[in-house]
Amino acid sequence: GNMVNGTLSAPNGDVEVEITSSNSFSPDYKQADADGTTINYWTNRSTEAFTSDAVEGPVLADSIRFSAITDVTITFSMPVNNIFLAYQTMRPPQQYIFNEDFEIISSGEGFWGTGEVEKIVNGSQFILKAI
Repeated sequence: GNMVNGTLSAPNGDVEVEITSSNSFSPDYKQADADGTTINYWTNRSTEAFTSDAVEGPVLADSIRFSAITDVTITFSMPVNNIFLAYQTMRPPQQYIFNEDFEIISSGEGFWGTGEVEKIVNGSQFILKAI
């Protein structure tokens, strides 16, 4: 399908989240088994998920996979501040285009190898691009 949803626990109460795509998500968009035995792709085969102290890594294998190049919309049931987006892999020429500015807090070696990203500002677009 082209929609997944869930609930975030926030200090001001639960926030419903809906993610829609112009293409389908992979059928196995939830990578974690109920018993938590699947590979945790966030940890680079170690116990550390990030090079930044600004955010803790996600729980085991908590992710959504896109099956093709697509436009994605994320909708929250209430305003949300200080969002962190973690991606597992990007290879040139992949990029994400946002309508709000962002800060890169960590990049580098991941589960599938090394890679860097850069932020490009192009008018009102803020682009995260694999280099």
